[in-house]
Amino acid sequence: MRFFASCRSRRARRRCCTFYTAAPPVRLSEYRETSRGVHLRQQRDVAEWIRAGIADGTIRDDVDADSVAAQYIAYISGMTYLWVISPETVDFDKASASMKRHLRLSLAANAGS
Repeated sequence: MRFFASCRSRRARRRCCTFYTAAPPVRLSEYRETSRGVHLRQQRDVAEWIRAGIADGTIRDDVDADSVAAQYIAYISGMTYLWVISPETVDFDKASASMKRHLRLSLAANAGS
């Protein structure tokens, strides 16, 4: 992903895409299983972070850690997809700051006080 991010011009991005699409095809089931494993590990990690926050009192105790983790990973995956198909329209810094703010406000143990 970092390599592709360094491709700033349209011409460079086309070369990057050509490079990646010229690679030998990966069987769909292999790709699906690899992607599934990555997403499950990511969700598990995020859910553990949330549970740790619940345990230390920084996150509300009524938060469903697994649901929030799934939503967060869906957000990250979606933003990555948007960046891949249209990098010039994605402001990751702004989107990241907005998501962090949303998570702090919605998960904080002292929300509303």
